[in-house]
Amino acid sequence: MVITVWAVEDAAMAISVQTADRVSAVGYVSIVVGTLVGLGAAFDVFSQWAAIGSATMIACGTLATFWASGVRNAAHDQKVAWRKLTAKQATALKGSLQGHDFPIWVTTVGDDPEACLYHKEMFDALGAAGLKTQWFTGYAMAVGVTLTTTDRPEVRAMLAALKAAGIPVGPKSGDGMKGDVIELTVGSKPEA
Repeated sequence: MVITVWAVEDAAMAISVQTADRVSAVGYVSIVVGTLVGLGAAFDVFSQWAAIGSATMIACGTLATFWASGVRNAAHDQKVAWRKLTAKQATALKGSLQGHDFPIWVTTVGDDPEACLYHKEMFDALGAAGLKTQWFTGYAMAVGVTLTTTDRPEVRAMLAALKAAGIPVGPKSGDGMKGDVIELTVGSKPEA
C-alpha cells in the first residue's frame, strides 16, 4: 500500500516548467525579431507599423521571459523548501486517529536538520491525536515518510490518517524496529 501524492505534484510542476521553457524560447525569439524589425524601421526600411509591431514583439517577449523565469524559480523553491506539517494536516491527523491509542515509534535520520524538524512536528501531532508515541533519531539513511507494512488495523488507521492529511507515505523497507512495532520513519526529503 503506497500512497504517492507527490508524483502528481511533481508531474504538474514538470509540465509547468516545460511550458515555461517553451514560452521563454518564444519570448527570446520575439525579442530578437522585434529588435531586428525595429532597427529596420529606424532606418526607414520598413513602415511605421513595423515599428509598432516591433515594440509589441519586444514587450511580449520580455513579459514571456519574465513569466517563465518566475515559474522556474517557483519550481526551484518548491524543490528546496523544507517540509512542514501544517495546522490543517495536524487537525486531519487528529480527526482521523480519534479513538485510537496504539503505540507508535516515530523515527528519523539523525544528521538531517530538515528531517528532524519534520519528525518533531509529526511526533507532536501524533501525540496530540492520542497515540502513545515513542521517539528515535539516529538512522544513518532513510528517504521520505515510510510506515511499517504489516497488515494490522493500526497500520491501516495510520495510512488512512496520513492520506487524509495529504502526507505522502511509502512502505517501510530494510532494517527497522524489531518485533511487533508500528514505525513511522521520517527520512530525508526525497529529491524531485
